Amino acid sequence: MVGDIKVGAEDIEITPEPDGEKIGLRVFVKGFNQEQSKQYSHLVYIFLDHIIGEYDMETRVGFIEIYPFEKTSSNKRFGINDFPAVFDALTEKQNYKNN
Repeated sequence: MVGDIKVGAEDIEITPEPDGEKIGLRVFVKGFNQEQSKQYSHLVYIFLDHIIGEYDMETRVGFIEIYPFEKTSSNKRFGINDFPAVFDALTEKQNYKNN
């Protein structure tokens, strides 16, 4: 919870996207609005640090874009519980490709 914003794990879905040698993240959050984008960004970074780790956030994540949950995505969206395994598989595949 940040300020009056409360977001749970079920309120966030993530779509990974290529971003050079890193992985960009499109994050869809229930209740997101531009007026409170700073607070939502803070919450998203806390969730991401927790689920994929601070080191991976700093070294393997490229862009992070936040959207309202209702926005459609042409790529598959993953819930917080499934995303760590998806992220690990993508980084492993990327490491193999870069070596």
